[in-house]
Amino acid sequence: MAEPLNCKYHANEPAVWRCGKCKRLYCGDCVPIPPEHYPMTKCYICSSSLDYLGGTKSTDPFWMKVPYFLKYGLDWNIIIFIVVMALISAMISSVQSVVISFVLRVIWFSVYFKYTFQVISEISEGNLEPPPLEDVFSGRGFLLFLRMLGVALVFIGIGFFILLTLKYFVLLYAFIVALAWPAIIMIMAKEHNVGEAISPGRIFEMIKTLGGDYINLLIFFAVLNVLPIMASVYLGGESEGASSTILLTIIGLLFFALISEYTVFVFHAMMGYCLYRHQEDLGYDANYDDDYYADEATYIRIASMAECTVLEKEKRYEEAVSRLRSVLEKNPEVLDLNLKYHNLLLLTKEQDRLVRHGQHLIQLLINAKNQRQAAQVYCNVINQASDFTLPTAELRNSVAQGLYSIGKHKETVQLVKDMHKQFPGSYEIPQAYLLAAKALCEGLSQDQLALKYLDFIEGKFPNSPVVKEAKEYREVISRMKH
Repeated sequence: MAEPLNCKYHANEPAVWRCGKCKRLYCGDCVPIPPEHYPMTKCYICSSSLDYLGGTKSTDPFWMKVPYFLKYGLDWNIIIFIVVMALISAMISSVQSVVISFVLRVIWFSVYFKYTFQVISEISEGNLEPPPLEDVFSGRGFLLFLRMLGVALVFIGIGFFILLTLKYFVLLYAFIVALAWPAIIMIMAKEHNVGEAISPGRIFEMIKTLGGDYINLLIFFAVLNVLPIMASVYLGGESEGASSTILLTIIGLLFFALISEYTVFVFHAMMGYCLYRHQEDLGYDANYDDDYYADEATYIRIASMAECTVLEKEKRYEEAVSRLRSVLEKNPEVLDLNLKYHNLLLLTKEQDRLVRHGQHLIQLLINAKNQRQAAQVYCNVINQASDFTLPTAELRNSVAQGLYSIGKHKETVQLVKDMHKQFPGSYEIPQAYLLAAKALCEGLSQDQLALKYLDFIEGKFPNSPVVKEAKEYREVISRMKH
């Protein structure tokens, strides 16, 4: 069996794209699917075209998922559905009116088929969790029972015709229908079309495409159908005496019903997984339909981030910077692109660009009320450009608050130092200097200098609302001394 194809840059993710030239494999995170009618992405490394592999080339083989199938039927959504449907069925059986009972039974089967077929549909699209119970009464699918009844009647009718005309072939016909029945169910679950479900060509195509997985499916189909019978026979064989026989018969019937329903869901999960493994070959490739970005702007943002991540892992920093800079020229306010660009500039050590872009990024982060991250960006820049500064008192005060909150006390004091000279009369000064006093006292143990900042606030800005807090903090320092 071929080794699974995994992404070169995300080792645990299945490959969705392969470069025809350099053979690199990319996952959906590396190369997002573009919007409809948008040019296809090329290989980030060699610029050659990419081949779409679909979303299921690295799925586990059928036999490796057997534990998952067995657990699937024990999910609480499945158990609750089985119990509730069994209780409703019992109540319908007690209805005296034949007409009402018939109508209720049709509704019961419609709900039952909708949910069981939804199991196939959901798993075939990669949703490996059982459908929530609220989905039972939403969306389409209530006519599946009648459609499957129509399919069954067609095959029964053909069987009667063979019985009357070619009776020696009727057993062979029944055997062929039994072998084809899982394929018929899968076609109906995906296409909701009676014509497709009874088409010999479509059925043969389904079986041929699934190949060995279909053989595995038939084997488990036989085993799962025998299991409840064996269980009930075992319970029946354990009985001794009339009362024991009656009790065990009742228990056996209940157990048979529960095991039968359990095996139904296990088998439907298996069919869904077979479709999922072969969805591209069958023309059911859900990933390409569902995972593309209909919004071009969103796609450009996601794709640019993905490309730069790949180039960064290849240590092609200059290319990544160039690519992202061209995108930012058209999207200067997109925060995650700016953060990515900042990190790349740190790697390239382009000091001039780092400084120019640093002011822009810090302003974006402050606008987004993210003072802590703005403070971290400020620290990143001053580590490479010690003379870096911020142009406004408001920006300095906001970043200083972020620095203080992440424990950067020295940087807090340095940032707000001499603000009264650079921005005389600014209303930001009292708050900034109170922050400096706290940083000096709490982080740098320089109480005397902290008191000088408090003196400045009280002397130069006596009407500021910060004065009250400055006086209270002065008392805190005094108590700490004693």
